[in-house]
Amino acid sequence: MSVDMKDYIAYQQGYEAGKRDAASPWHRVEDELPEIGKIVLVYDDWDRLSICQLDNQYRWLRQGGGWFDAPYARYWMPIEPPKEDA
Repeated sequence: MSVDMKDYIAYQQGYEAGKRDAASPWHRVEDELPEIGKIVLVYDDWDRLSICQLDNQYRWLRQGGGWFDAPYARYWMPIEPPKEDA
């Protein structure tokens, strides 16, 4: 493989990694739902952020009590611990 081809492959790999890193962690509810029972952050029609989980009746159960129906949620994102720099 030529040096130019190696450079091109390295560039492409870096470009794809950059696109993945820059992508928004938010998911539109109308496009995709989290796994049932997985705890996520939800942005709803009332402009609130809540820590919730989706139940098997497609209701968002709020941590600390209460729930709302799935159509009132706009976006969700996974809650993950921070990654340590390698």
